[in-house]
Amino acid sequence: MEMAYIIVLLCGAAAVAYGIITGRAILAEPAGNARMQEIANAIKEGASAYLKRQYMTISVVGGVIFLITWVLLGFLSAFGFLIGAALSSEPLKPRGRA
Repeated sequence: MEMAYIIVLLCGAAAVAYGIITGRAILAEPAGNARMQEIANAIKEGASAYLKRQYMTISVVGGVIFLITWVLLGFLSAFGFLIGAALSSEPLKPRGRA
């Protein structure tokens, strides 16, 4: 059974290494011409507006679930839900261009 854990850890480390190498290769590519950058900025602006709306909706739903959990299961369970929701709500901001 210990060999399975080692294999899993090695596969995980290989996946992380692949992600780092691929990410650096993509970020090293040129940003493109002015027109491509204009399109990228328009996409980024639209995506930001969409995500802002989504987070607003999810926060309202999360608040309702928090209250229901508090009433049915108690404050400690509701607080656990709140912590989990808060830590998973905002993705990391990407570094780089565009």
